[in-house]
Amino acid sequence: MNSLRNKVQLIGNLGNGPEIITVEKWTKLAAISEDFLSKAQKAVIEGKLINPSYGTNEGDKGYITEIKCNELLMLGK
Repeated sequence: MNSLRNKVQLIGNLGNGPEIITVEKWTKLAAISEDFLSKAQKAVIEGKLINPSYGTNEGDKGYITEIKCNELLMLGK
């Protein structure tokens, strides 16, 4: 049951091209995403939600929501 925690599936058109920020090992999935995905392309992405926090110079704290992708299916042409 623990493998279902924070699991997310997204199906639709990409709003922007993929942004690869950090890759622990330069995986095939990251390379394929960077080379073949672009804005408005249809795709299915499955992964885990992660919410890292960051601090600003003014001392404010902010959060971002990201998806750590485990599975990718490109749809369309």
